[in-house]
Amino acid sequence: MKLALQSINLSYLNTMKITEWSLKTALFVVVFSISELKAQSQKTVFQLTPKANAFMCPFLTPIFMNELTEAGAEELRKDQELVIHFKVPTGSALDSTEIYRIAGEVGFQSKIFTLQKTEE
Repeated sequence: MKLALQSINLSYLNTMKITEWSLKTALFVVVFSISELKAQSQKTVFQLTPKANAFMCPFLTPIFMNELTEAGAEELRKDQELVIHFKVPTGSALDSTEIYRIAGEVGFQSKIFTLQKTEE
């Protein structure tokens, strides 16, 4: 009888240890997931304002916008004032330097627009 009670007692302790470990693991996964979602939801907003209506070009502007999209730009749009707006996830490789590089490869000179950057 005493042996049976010890066996039940050990089973109970093992079960409690496993439950405690499982709860700690689940808590870790939840905290990690929330922090990852928060990091992914932070975005940098860029606004490219042209000089001399540079983004009126029917050939280079669509190519430039396509290249920005392929580089990671999201919610890309050009408004009526020919300003290009887009968002980039924080930590993305698409930064100010990369935007100027892409513009140069497409055929735009970096001095024809101003780049404004804000954090969302």
